[in-house]
Amino acid sequence: MDITELVIYIISCILLIGFFAGTEIAFITANKLNIELQKKQGTTSGRIISKFMMNPAEFIGTSLIGINIVLVVYGLLMTELTKPLFEFLPEALNKQFVHLFLDTLIATVFI
Repeated sequence: MDITELVIYIISCILLIGFFAGTEIAFITANKLNIELQKKQGTTSGRIISKFMMNPAEFIGTSLIGINIVLVVYGLLMTELTKPLFEFLPEALNKQFVHLFLDTLIATVFI
């Protein structure tokens, strides 16, 4: 996989993380009275959102699973992207723990 593909996949993962996190926050902070009013008015969005409101644990659970899956893929992609950086480390620092620590640090900075 070349670097351009990696960067595109990483950006896609960051956007998906934002999507899942945003929908979760929007769901938690939604005005329940307004949603019920939209449902009674017969709007499509009101009916859909009120179905989610009936079972909030399922919606939030699905959102959290989505975030976790995308975060794992993001971590794997960032590990691939940072591999060439470790060729320049001195021999004393060229250990698996140091690689893991630096991968985590770099991936965290981007998110």
